[in-house]
Amino acid sequence: MMKLKSKSIQYKIIAAIISVLTVSIITSIIITTENQKRNLIATATQTLAVNTDMLNQVIRNIMLSGEAPIATGTLKSIKGLEGFEEVEIYRTNGEVAFSDYKTVDFVNGFQDKIIFDYTERTEEMMVNNEAFQQVLNSNSPLVRELKQTKEMEYFFPILNYAECRTCHGEENFIRGVSHFKISIKSIYDKVNMAGIVLTVFFITTGIVIFFMLFTLLRRLVITRVLAIGRTVSIVATGDLDVQIDMNSSDELGTLSSQINRMILSLKEKKQLEIENALIETTLKENMKYLQNIQEGLLMVDRDLVINENYSQFLINMFGRREIAGKKLTDFLFPHIEHDSEIRGELEMFLSLVFNNVTADLDMIADINPLLDCWIEVDKGKILIDAFVQRIFDEDENVENIMIIFKDKTSIFYAEKELAEERQRAQSELDYIASLLKAGPETFLQFIGEAEEVLKNLKAGLSRLKEKKYLEKSFREIHSLKGTAGYFNFKSIEKLAHSLETRLKENSLLEIESLLDDLFIEFGNIKKLIDRFRSFADHEKNELKQFFSFLESMMNRLSDDLGKKIKISMSSNLEVLPHLGKLKNSIIHLLRNSADHGIEDPFERISLNKNEEAEISLKIEKRKDNTIDIIVADDGSGIDYRQLEKKAREKGFIKEEEKADHKRLVNLIFQSGFSSKSDVSEISGRGVGLDVVKDDVKGLGGTIAVFSQPGKGTRFTIHLPVKGD
Repeated sequence: MMKLKSKSIQYKIIAAIISVLTVSIITSIIITTENQKRNLIATATQTLAVNTDMLNQVIRNIMLSGEAPIATGTLKSIKGLEGFEEVEIYRTNGEVAFSDYKTVDFVNGFQDKIIFDYTERTEEMMVNNEAFQQVLNSNSPLVRELKQTKEMEYFFPILNYAECRTCHGEENFIRGVSHFKISIKSIYDKVNMAGIVLTVFFITTGIVIFFMLFTLLRRLVITRVLAIGRTVSIVATGDLDVQIDMNSSDELGTLSSQINRMILSLKEKKQLEIENALIETTLKENMKYLQNIQEGLLMVDRDLVINENYSQFLINMFGRREIAGKKLTDFLFPHIEHDSEIRGELEMFLSLVFNNVTADLDMIADINPLLDCWIEVDKGKILIDAFVQRIFDEDENVENIMIIFKDKTSIFYAEKELAEERQRAQSELDYIASLLKAGPETFLQFIGEAEEVLKNLKAGLSRLKEKKYLEKSFREIHSLKGTAGYFNFKSIEKLAHSLETRLKENSLLEIESLLDDLFIEFGNIKKLIDRFRSFADHEKNELKQFFSFLESMMNRLSDDLGKKIKISMSSNLEVLPHLGKLKNSIIHLLRNSADHGIEDPFERISLNKNEEAEISLKIEKRKDNTIDIIVADDGSGIDYRQLEKKAREKGFIKEEEKADHKRLVNLIFQSGFSSKSDVSEISGRGVGLDVVKDDVKGLGGTIAVFSQPGKGTRFTIHLPVKGD
């Protein structure tokens, strides 16, 4: 059974139909029954009036002949008829006619003779009511319905006609009133029965009409409205892939079409919002990309004007912030007259990219003027490569050109430096080969003579205009070139040859530059000779070389750790016995101080320390000729709490055991123990100080540790080895 809610449209429609049908049925029953009742009563009234009129005629005729007994008998007969309850004739004073002999006496006295005899009289009765008086006053008949008793009574005035006046005189206009009362209960019964029949009929008809109307309304309205409601509910959940299936041209069909169009509009709007969100996200991602990409990127239109989409790196590359809205040629080559040629080449190339779509970019790359191109910027000059890419619109027309710039300056100089380094390496090999072959003294003599020639030439550059001085200088350089060729010094030979050419051309600036290059080359030869000499005294310089190595190592280590560390090294020894066996221990101690002991710069600043930390290495010969090797730092010192925590976590100290500082310090020299949680290239594997302990122990020495929290740590290796 269909359940209805009081607020549903079905409930309201059913209630409306029932209300209309109920009012219609009740109204129809009332009107019909009242009309029927009115018609029946009118018929009864008319019949009664006719009968009364006939009765009056009969009684008048009888009375004219003086037949009172016949009149009274007739009245009695009428009373016996079905439906007649009361039939009486009253005198004007309210007395019932024929109940006494007053009228007989009056007529006989009026005629002065006995006309009527005394006959049997009726029962004496009196009447005095409003209806009776109304008839007397108005001389008009009166019919009234007694609804309570379901009766009808008729009062009809008996007029004093001309033929009556001979007996009754002319004194009164009305001689009396005839009164008839009949029962109309049968009429009421018929009306009630008709009402019942009509009620059953109208209710049955109403039910049929109700179901017909409801079925019709449900089919034409309710079902379609509910379908619209279901679709709207689905749309309310955000599902816009629905449509109302209603093929009709009525109001609901029109409404459905409008809702379908609204759903499509919402779907298009939602799709547009999604697309806008995607575009916005893409723009944000593009801006993020443009801000972080390490390439110079921009786009230009057909007028070669740069639009707002360019990378942040472009500002860093060119050192210019005003980019968008400028013409590309003005941005890259602001000196119009000086750069007119390359500006024209660039405009022609980009015009070809825009207009000749059939031309493949790889095919026209050779005429790209922005490949290996030097650009003047605020900081000097940069070498760039610029690659172009067409951006098409929906009609496959070139809308923009994207240009990607790459800064090759550092690569160029790196390649140049690499080539020069290779050249220097080759020259050094040549020098070494010649040095091994001829010995350093021969070289030193050659260098001395050559440098003297070069100094004189540099000092007398202003005299090169003198022919004799120029010829003399040319011969000296030529001789220098020959000697360099003899020693297989190719770089010097090449520079000397170039210098000869410039002397002929008398190009002072280039001559001076070549002289500087020759001085550098001879300086390199002298350094090489010094290195050969240091090999001869290797053992004596081994400690200094080790210090030099340590300094380089600590510089690299501080960069790797992101810390600022100053290393200071000193020794009152020229030779450290067993240096080869002690190198690893010293390196371990220095790396340990840098990694574990030194805080990062921000932490040091917060602790009111210098941002730059200090680590020192001292190798001292004591009075008893024993040796101390001391590695100290001004870092955070040993964190004994952290050390104990790590020791207990790793099982080196049991939970019930106590650990003093001495025991904790001994742990850092134990194999497999590390106070760091993570493993790096520098530390964290638990290998290091245990090696130091083993090396020192192998040399018969000891190692001591002194640490102050927040102030630093000092490791002291004491060796019993006698110094020199």
